[in-house]
Amino acid sequence: MMEPESPTPPPRPRVDPLAYLAIACACVFCCPFASLTGFIAGFVSWRRIKSSDGRLRGRNLAGAAMVLGLVMFPAQYFVSSSIESSQAELRKQGFQSTFETLFDTTADGRGRALEGILSAHDGRRPSIEEVDRFADELQRQFGRFRTVTVLDSAPLGSGIAGLTHQECAIYCSFESGTTTGAARCSVIGTGWSTPYNVRIATLQLTLPSGESRELVPGESVPADTTSTPAAGEAK
Repeated sequence: MMEPESPTPPPRPRVDPLAYLAIACACVFCCPFASLTGFIAGFVSWRRIKSSDGRLRGRNLAGAAMVLGLVMFPAQYFVSSSIESSQAELRKQGFQSTFETLFDTTADGRGRALEGILSAHDGRRPSIEEVDRFADELQRQFGRFRTVTVLDSAPLGSGIAGLTHQECAIYCSFESGTTTGAARCSVIGTGWSTPYNVRIATLQLTLPSGESRELVPGESVPADTTSTPAAGEAK
C-alpha cells in the first residue's frame, strides 16, 4: 500500500516591507524628521500586520521602529539645535573679528591683517589708505567701533559659491552711536570650534547725515572730495 502524502505546509508569512523601511528611517541619526518618519511608518506597519490575519509578520520590527523613532526624534532635535546654535555663535565671532580688524587703524602689521579680511571686488582689493580713510571717517562720526550684528543675509550666485558668498544687512555699534548698512562677504566655516573666516568684498554704512560711505576699491573717497585738475587741464 502506498503511504498517504503528507500535506504541504503553508508558506511562511512574509515580513511587511514597511517594517524594514520604518526601522531604517528610525536609525538615521543626522535628520530628526527621518526618525519621526520611522515612528509613523512603524505604527502603520504594526497596524497592517495586526489586521493581516497572519499573512504578514514583523510586529517586533515595527514596534522597535516605533520605540526607536520616538526616542531618537527629541535627541536628534536637541543635537541639531545645539550644533546650529554653536555654528551661529562661531559665525558671529567671525564677523566681530573681521570688523574689529577693519576699524583698528593703529594696529601693528595693518597690511597683513587686512589681507586676511578683504576679498577682491572686480579683481581688486581696497588699499590700506582706502580702508583707513573709510574707517577713520566712520569713527569720527560715531566714535570707536564696538560690535557688529548680522541682521539678515542672502547667498549670492548658485552652487558652492552661493553657499559662501553672501550679501548681508548689518548693524554696527560705536561708542557714540549706531548705524546700519550692507556688506558683500565670503563667509567660510573653518571647523567645529573655530570662528568663521569672514572676508569683506564691499561694505556700505550710513552716516548720521543720511549719506552713505562705501568701501569699494577706487570708490571709497567721500563724494564731497574735489579732485585735483590734471596737468594742462583748463581751470
